[in-house]
Amino acid sequence: MLTEKDRNRVTKAVDDVKDEMVNFLQDLIRIDTTVPPGRNYPQGADFIAGKLKKFGYDVQKIVVPEDYVKKCLLAVRGQDEGAAPLPRVNVFARMEGRNPHPNKHFTGHFDVVPPGEGWTVDPFGGEIRNGKIYGRGSTDQKSGIAASIFAVEALKRGGIKILGTVEQSATIDEETGGFAGLGYLVEEKYIHQGKQDYVLYTECLDQDGICIGHRGAVFFDLRVRGKVGHGCMPQFAVNAIDKMTWVVQAIISELRPRIESRVSSTPIRPEGSKASNILPIWIDGFAKERPAATVPPLCISYWNRWFNPEEKIIEVRAEIRNFLDELKKRDPQLDIEYLEHYFVEPVLVPTDNEFVKAYQSGVKSVVGHDSHFKLSPGFDDQRFVVLNGHIDKCIIYGPGVLNMAHLPDEYVPISDLVNSAKVMALATAELLGVG
Repeated sequence: MLTEKDRNRVTKAVDDVKDEMVNFLQDLIRIDTTVPPGRNYPQGADFIAGKLKKFGYDVQKIVVPEDYVKKCLLAVRGQDEGAAPLPRVNVFARMEGRNPHPNKHFTGHFDVVPPGEGWTVDPFGGEIRNGKIYGRGSTDQKSGIAASIFAVEALKRGGIKILGTVEQSATIDEETGGFAGLGYLVEEKYIHQGKQDYVLYTECLDQDGICIGHRGAVFFDLRVRGKVGHGCMPQFAVNAIDKMTWVVQAIISELRPRIESRVSSTPIRPEGSKASNILPIWIDGFAKERPAATVPPLCISYWNRWFNPEEKIIEVRAEIRNFLDELKKRDPQLDIEYLEHYFVEPVLVPTDNEFVKAYQSGVKSVVGHDSHFKLSPGFDDQRFVVLNGHIDKCIIYGPGVLNMAHLPDEYVPISDLVNSAKVMALATAELLGVG
């Protein structure tokens, strides 16, 4: 257990690196790592790797094979993009202490979504206004990478020698599924049961929230086939858009209320996301050809089905397919296909362990009140560690304002960045031991 004197030394050490941490985050924001398409990943990886190497880590830059990347993009988007993808590079760093274990691994992603419209500042400027750092990725989630790197560095500079081992990874493509990022590191067993004792994913969940899991999802196409014909003689054709419109309305009016009636008892935030749901994301009726007077023989719609930890994937799939079978009985002309792109199982990790308790203690010590548990309304890279790497001592904690993620004028308060780094530093010292 840390003494009060130790805790004061840790928090002062983080205060002492504040300006350097802020400058690092500003510079990282200024590297445009937008996905799609995966811009400037090598530059982002070089920048992070350089800092970690300077701070005493053994650093690897892990290039993902092009064929693997193509397979990942096909899974996410359901189509072969043809051209060679931009290079995918992850960073993995290790700093062994006196003992190889306990081993605590920090991980975060440095890819960002496109900035979009509506900004009043440069989305890649890293500008500071009124105590906030602005820019795409400031909250989601380059600030988490900055906080974890400088939390550990603060311990070193403050003369607080930890006994265990610290690792850091910075990954890519989280915003498009994470398969070539943290998913690849887990698949290649850089991160896996027996290697790491604790994994902290530094996603933005607010400075006093501890995330213990996320919802599940199924992403799928519905493909309706009709019969081509001339627009002036539709009686000789079967209009695929007409059929799809009927399917969409049936799902919305009949299946959706049934699904939305299932409200989770877990602490999913925001509150409105506790209800499971199903929704269309896009619809395409012969759009590429853009015919002037041809009845479309094909219509495709793309769907999300979000489900809670109380539901099972086998039941989710069966419900959708059974409903489509019912629609076919109502309309014998309906030719519809269900094509699943990928699915994510829900995650819910145990909370009665030393890892979670160290972060609860750190939050209370730094921000002055109790932390709260939450589950992410979406899904994230935590699933790779828990479900594929079989490490259940994996939680999400990091700076950033959750409801600012993906918005114009995204920002992170500097105070949140500093406080989160203090919590990470305190928990690291508590878990790995101080010599």
